[in-house]
Parts: sequence; C-alpha cells; structure tokens
Amino acid sequence: LSIPDQLTRYLGALLPLEWQHEFRDSGNFRALADNLVKLSCPMVGVGHWQEIRDFIELSTARDDDGIGDKKEQQQQRQQSIQRGRRGWRRRRITYGDHKMQHIDLFLPSSKTSKKGSKYSKVP
Repeated sequence: LSIPDQLTRYLGALLPLEWQHEFRDSGNFRALADNLVKLSCPMVGVGHWQEIRDFIELSTARDDDGIGDKKEQQQQRQQSIQRGRRGWRRRRITYGDHKMQHIDLFLPSSKTSKKGSKYSKVP
C-alpha cells in the first residue's frame, strides 16, 4: 500500500469512529482538505518557471476589447518582447447577458523577437 493509504488506515484505527464522523459532519474535514489544496497549489510551479511566466503573461494579457489599463499593458508587452518572449493578446467572447458569462481567448501576438520559440508558427 502507498504511504497515504497507510496513513489513512492508521488514523482510522487510531481515532474513534464517533470522532471521525463528527470531524466529517461538522465541516472541519472539508475545510482541512480545501486549505491543504490551497497550500499545495504553489508547489505545482516548482521546476516549471517558464510556465509560471506564461501564466503571469496570460493573466496580464492585452485586451482587444479595451478592458484594463492600456498604457500599463503596452509597457508589459514591450518588456516581454525585449526579453525575447512573445506577448499575448486576449479576446473576450460573451455568450450571455450576465457580465460573468464570457470566455477569454488567449492568442500569441503576431511578432516575436526570439527565433525558434515554442509559439512559432509551424511552416
């Protein structure tokens, strides 16, 4: 058995069944599980620095529909191009009447200063 399975069985044998049910029914188990997930999310990025930078660029991508601070977005895009990385462009597509009903479509900008980028067009 794996270590997490062994730990679960150990705790199940150690703690009285009434305590286990109370922990589950009170919502404390869910709160613990939710917080452990939140704490572990940053660990996903360890060793994947390029993906972290891409995520940040996507999060601050220039909007085609005029949302956001254009001057700041242009500066970020220029800095990205100077670092030899492709900037991103975001297009917001709405599909309903509510302001939360939209899809953000991210596309790489048309120009890049880095040859052989993983985002380059395939010939």
